[in-house]
Order: sequence, then structure tokens, then C-alpha cells
Amino acid sequence: MKFSGDADFDAIVKMDEAAVPFIYAIIKAHPDPIVCALDAIYRSYLRPYDGMDALAAACAAWLQHLPICSNVIPRTEKPA
Repeated sequence: MKFSGDADFDAIVKMDEAAVPFIYAIIKAHPDPIVCALDAIYRSYLRPYDGMDALAAACAAWLQHLPICSNVIPRTEKPA
């Protein structure tokens, strides 16, 4: 899935880490394509989700790694 060029997606990415708590809450509640914004915000931290992985797997990977790589998600936060 590629969203670059979509105005709403680009606006979320431009928010940078300010958007991460909201993205985190969404993907913690349910798998969502917004997970692709994390690939743009944290370039090269994880292998980018390109639509080839199951959406749930991509969300699970970010839920596991966000408390490690992010400055805005507490390290004590446990994935769902």
C-alpha cells in the first residue's frame, strides 16, 4: 500500500512524532492502513510495509517496536 501523494496521509506524516500516539491508539484497537504512516515517520526503522505483509502483522510489529524507537510512547507500554 502506498499512500504518498494523498493529502491526508501526507499531513499525518508531516505531523511526525506528534501523530504517533494517535496512530498507536488506532493500531492497538484494530489493524489499520494508517500503520503505513509509521514507515514514513520512522524511515528504515522496520522494513516498510508494502502491502505484501498481512496488515495485522505489520500493526503487530509496530506495536512491539514503537515503545523502543519512539520518544512519545512510554517504554512501559505493553502491546495489545
